[in-house]
Amino acid sequence: MTSYLMDEEILQGTTLTPDMISLSDAEINSAIALSQRASNEANQWQTYLNALALFTVQEWFRERSPQLNLESVWLQENNPSDIVRPESVATLETQQFCLFLVAAENLDDEIAVPRSIVDSGQPHFYLLVEVLEELSQVRIRRCLRQDQLVQHQRSSQMVVEDEFYLMPIDWFSETPAQLLLYLEHLEPAAFTAAATVGTESRPRVNPLQPVMRSAVNTGLWIRNQIEQVAEEFVWTLLPPAPSPAMRSNRSPADQLDIVMSELISHNRIQLPPQIGNAYQDIPIAGITLRLYAVTWEITSPNSEETEWMLLLILGTPTGEYLPSGLRFQIRDESQLLTEQVTSERNPNNFLYGQVRGEIGEHFTITLMLHEETIALPPLTFNPDSSL
Repeated sequence: MTSYLMDEEILQGTTLTPDMISLSDAEINSAIALSQRASNEANQWQTYLNALALFTVQEWFRERSPQLNLESVWLQENNPSDIVRPESVATLETQQFCLFLVAAENLDDEIAVPRSIVDSGQPHFYLLVEVLEELSQVRIRRCLRQDQLVQHQRSSQMVVEDEFYLMPIDWFSETPAQLLLYLEHLEPAAFTAAATVGTESRPRVNPLQPVMRSAVNTGLWIRNQIEQVAEEFVWTLLPPAPSPAMRSNRSPADQLDIVMSELISHNRIQLPPQIGNAYQDIPIAGITLRLYAVTWEITSPNSEETEWMLLLILGTPTGEYLPSGLRFQIRDESQLLTEQVTSERNPNNFLYGQVRGEIGEHFTITLMLHEETIALPPLTFNPDSSL
């Protein structure tokens, strides 16, 4: 059972920016050539935007996860004399998944997506890509999962305009980093029960459940061990109690030691002899945040059940005030446990969150600032697990 602990006095006390890729002259020229093969003049511009999005998104995936082998089957098989349809240029595939690129020059409140693509039910993901043609740049924005699209359609009618569905831009809520996580860890079977848009009879599915297998096991931190999945998500271990010789000005260990000492001195927390510490620096909306996670096991003399505690401390590497409008959320596997929002009227150097759960229970941290949202892979606790 999850419990949420937070001291209000603590709260009053004390980037993945959108991925931007520059276009090369060769990519621009190739996109122009493809657009000239469009079936009519009206399709030429969208074909051009889709081609620019295709070339740069392929490059982005090759740099970050080359093992995915995400390719355009149409681009590999098309004949130079073939007529080009904009939708064909906007589709990327792996052996398991289909990704449709929603390329737009101007991001309005509603995004136009071809009805033929949506009604086919083929894409597992819709990736929103902003093409800044005048700047020769492409910005990878957000992602919409197929199962999310199905649920949105069930709860609200999509607007139809000619051959397009108009979707609210806030439906695209997943970050590029989350998309990578899904492509690397989800199985296609997670989507087989998802309904084609407009179909009401199919069961609801939770395609995120397989991703929970990739949770970071903080229980190993107590043994000063870290598993590969934690290293992949840039968690760095810290000593349980850094000695003065190990400290340096503004080092992560030094900063955490100062903050923890202040919390202990004000009787906000009590720490057992064995704890695990780690941190990671998170770029978001042009700045860098630093998140500390402190974890330990809880045993009660009146109960045979063992639980675990997770203390989260969000600040910056320099200890300066957090930016106004920053949202800090903690969720368990079913609900939002807490949300804090910084403001100019009550500036904070740090935000704190503390949750308590059963062994093996998962908690997810989400950060939101301006137009950026980052949901970190879940944290769990199983000290008896092996690497």
